[in-house]
Amino acid sequence: MNCRKKFHSCWNRPLSHIDLVPWIGENQYRPSGPIILGMDVSHELVDDFERWKSAFLWANESFDLIYVQTKGAIEGWDDEAALQHVHEFIRVPVVTCEEFMMPFSVLGLTQLSEEQGIRAAEMAKRIGFEPGEELRSRMTEYYSQ
Repeated sequence: MNCRKKFHSCWNRPLSHIDLVPWIGENQYRPSGPIILGMDVSHELVDDFERWKSAFLWANESFDLIYVQTKGAIEGWDDEAALQHVHEFIRVPVVTCEEFMMPFSVLGLTQLSEEQGIRAAEMAKRIGFEPGEELRSRMTEYYSQ
């Protein structure tokens, strides 16, 4: 059963009353300010997978919506174990802005990095920017490391 099906089997409340959203992610930086539509954010930034699982449980018991960020710096992260944990304990909508976090979410507004690069290149051409050979060689060198 995927997260969306599991979620639909246990959720029956309107979302219009949500005013505080937990942000669960790696402990790399602390975003600040409201997330959307005047909602405040409660940050739960974690260093390891066990703390992520605890934060997910806490958020499911304490909030009506959860935002999951990224997983790259969460020590011991295990996709299969995370998916099993989410399936077992999901009680509220889990949302993300990261394509790779979609397996653990019911809704995502995501964009692939490749799409972002294509759009940036299209915009650069629109405003008349054409990268010279020096820039091309620097970028090739940087990305080949």
